[in-house]
Formats: sequence, structure tokens, C-alpha cells
Amino acid sequence: MDMKAFHREVESMQGRLKTYIDLPNDPIAKTLQSLFQKLEDEVQVGKSGNTIKSRLKEIEAQLKPAYSAGVMSHGHFDDLEDWVRECQQKIR
Repeated sequence: MDMKAFHREVESMQGRLKTYIDLPNDPIAKTLQSLFQKLEDEVQVGKSGNTIKSRLKEIEAQLKPAYSAGVMSHGHFDDLEDWVRECQQKIR
């Protein structure tokens, strides 16, 4: 996998995440933003695939609670969930 291209993809999704979040002060929203920042940092410095997969799993685990809490719409939840799963496939 081309890590530079993946890094750009992560940065792009990180930017979209900011527009997806309807309740930016919610603790789950803050957790998601923090996890995306950690993912971006790890990709940027070239951490191992296992580290990146682990971070993606952490993000995935926060998506349903974020949707349930009203932090994001169902469409945004679906988009993020699809993106995380696609990334997990790319890393394997």
C-alpha cells in the first residue's frame, strides 16, 4: 500500500469528519476526533499495519455509539463505517 496516498485519504476523511459531527462538544465526538488524529499521526510516521488496523478498530467501535447519541446522522455513520472497513481491507 502506498502510505503517502493513504495518508492523504486519512487527512481527507479527517476533514470530512468535522463536517459530519453534529454535536462537536459531545464526549463521543471528541473521542472520534482524537482517534482520527492518532490514526493520521500513525500513518504519517509509518507505523506498522497492525498498529493502524488496531486504531481503525477503535474508530469502528465508536461509530455506533456516536450515531446512537445523535452525534452524527445515519448517512454520515454509514459513510464512515464503509470507509473504515475499506481501509481495514487495504491494510491486510
